[in-house]
Amino acid sequence: MKRIFCALLLLTALPSFSQFKRIAESAEFHEPEEGVAKLLHLKNGNTVYVHINFKEAGFELKIFDPSHQPVVNKVVTPAYTREGDMGLMAIFEINGDVVMLIQNYSDNKPKLYRIIIDGTTGDIKKEEKLAELEKVGWNERRRINYEGAGPFPGFFARKDQRSDHYAIVTLNNFCSDRSKRMEIVLYGPDHKEISRAFCPAAGPKYEFLDYKDMAVIGGEKVCVLLSAFNANMYGNRKGEMVFATLDSGAQGASAKDLTTEVKEYIDGGCVRYNPVTKKILLVAAGRDRQWPPVSDYDVIAAMIDPFGDPEAGKPISAQRTADGDIKSLFGKAFWRDGLPQNVYVNADGTFTVVYEAVSISTTEGQHYSVSNTTVGDISVVRYTTEGVEQHRQVIPQSYFFRDHLLVPFHQSFEQDKAIELYYGTQFKDFAYLDAKERSYILINDLERNLDATKSVGKVTSIEGVKYCDGFYYPLGDGQTPAPQWLFGPAADSEEHDLAPFPLSDYDRDRDLYITLQLAKKGTSKIAKIVWLQPQ
Repeated sequence: MKRIFCALLLLTALPSFSQFKRIAESAEFHEPEEGVAKLLHLKNGNTVYVHINFKEAGFELKIFDPSHQPVVNKVVTPAYTREGDMGLMAIFEINGDVVMLIQNYSDNKPKLYRIIIDGTTGDIKKEEKLAELEKVGWNERRRINYEGAGPFPGFFARKDQRSDHYAIVTLNNFCSDRSKRMEIVLYGPDHKEISRAFCPAAGPKYEFLDYKDMAVIGGEKVCVLLSAFNANMYGNRKGEMVFATLDSGAQGASAKDLTTEVKEYIDGGCVRYNPVTKKILLVAAGRDRQWPPVSDYDVIAAMIDPFGDPEAGKPISAQRTADGDIKSLFGKAFWRDGLPQNVYVNADGTFTVVYEAVSISTTEGQHYSVSNTTVGDISVVRYTTEGVEQHRQVIPQSYFFRDHLLVPFHQSFEQDKAIELYYGTQFKDFAYLDAKERSYILINDLERNLDATKSVGKVTSIEGVKYCDGFYYPLGDGQTPAPQWLFGPAADSEEHDLAPFPLSDYDRDRDLYITLQLAKKGTSKIAKIVWLQPQ
């Protein structure tokens, strides 16, 4: 891990060339290129930057006070074992502290560690192993890889966005007792358990479970979206969606099948709690067959009363995706159907679903298979609190991912996690921002692609991001918005400024957007944390 140990320079307020006002910026440091990274803006006004490279013994931690001055810059070294594969399952704030949930596969046993870091001093307050599953043997690995027998046994986590409660799901499809294959634990702000229970979601009809998403409703309830299915030797699945719930203080969890027209394969899903309507928004992507990876998706959407009967939920739509809009706006037969990638509940109770057009090409040989993905235009659809479409807007983009397979809701699945730093893919994802005055989409793009929003024209596809800059698109009127420079146009054509947007954080109360600005000039690459305010 590259580290900077010298003192950080004082921060200064700087002018901005864009409508995002630059409030402050940190001293420059080396670009993080491996591992995972995340920015958090805490309720006390502190900003925390974490960069973990699991090849190293410790991880890099920077903390800035509410005036954006540096107060901590050090390497933190936890005591957990570094043997086996490591992964950061979640990172979030609880009561002014930074909570990290780290998954470790050593000795073929999945383990989950919780590390609590003081959000002011950067010191480790507590570190403990929360769970350890049984050893995953060769036969179980074979069934996962060749029969589609669900995900590898492990852990999933979500934090309530409006409180300091969080939940952890443990899933092990190879537990001999089917009623104990999934366990849900709800934690309070003191990190103590409120509820813990197994959930017999598969029942006698299905053998396996696949976690899709969950929503935590304060200390009251956890709602989990699952796919229950059977698999055969060809990896084909057939099953149903399941909605599981765990109530505060309950001794057991409940599960209910959700009837949909799509019975074969549920590829991804998302659940969000809307505090205005007190309903769960459920959006899922299903299709009639598992292969090819992108094929005739239906978008299944419903509003569910989490405190009532899930099957009584109000359907929003079951539709093909936004492909038609992309064709009509840009005059071209665009790739495949758009895939839903995330659902956002806005502050006023409206909600937004964001799609991306995706095309996957697969090359197969005698002993190998390689899939490349092209991610096309973004379609942003905003709904009223009752699920009536208000408007939709299309943002032109084109990214090429070599030997990379993207699935529906991949961005939603990574929420609450740190962003993976992997061959520049961290720069090829959008961010949706529901700011105080209006909403925005932020992306990195080529300057030459800006004209694609003004007239029918071809968008240049991006594989390497060397010549990209950060842009934002104001949303709100249903028309195709004009892009704006996020960091301002560079004076030198060789200079480019971009950002790994999923790493960023937004404090709506303070109307402050914090991101990592990467400045590139030739072979020189430097990074700095910037505090921006949408205007």
